[in-house]
Amino acid sequence: VGDRGGGLATARSGLPGDAGSLEGVEPGGAEAVDGVMATLATLEGEDLARYETFRRSQLSKSQLKRLISAVTAGAPVTEDVMVVVGGVAKVLVGELVTEARGIAGGDAPLTPQQIRDVYQRLLRRGAVVTSPTHTRPRPLMR
Repeated sequence: VGDRGGGLATARSGLPGDAGSLEGVEPGGAEAVDGVMATLATLEGEDLARYETFRRSQLSKSQLKRLISAVTAGAPVTEDVMVVVGGVAKVLVGELVTEARGIAGGDAPLTPQQIRDVYQRLLRRGAVVTSPTHTRPRPLMR
C-alpha cells in the first residue's frame, strides 16, 4: 500500500497485472476512486496533515487480537480477521472524530466528553452496532 512518506499514494493489491491501475474495478468503482483522488488533491495544510495522520494510524495488534478473542470465545485469530476488524475500528474512529469536529467547530482539540457525546448520538441514530447480549451500551470511555 503506497509509500509511508509524506505524499499521497495509491493502493496496490500486489496481484499480477496490478500497477496501481483501476483495471478490474467493478462498474462505478473507477468514478468513485477518481472522486476520492480529486477530493484529496484539494486538501491543503492542516487538513492534508490530518488525513495523512489518519491514513498512517493503526490500532495495536495485541489489543485487536485480545478483543477479537474475547468476542469469538477464544477462537484462533487470523491476520486477515485482524486486518478487517482493525479497518472497521479505524472507520469508526474516523466517523467519531469527523462528527465531533463538525459539532465542536474551531481548531481546539477534542475532549473525551465530546467524543462520548458523539458516540451516544451515533448509537441513537443506529449508526453503531452493539452486541445483542448487552441490554445497554457500555461507555466508550470511562
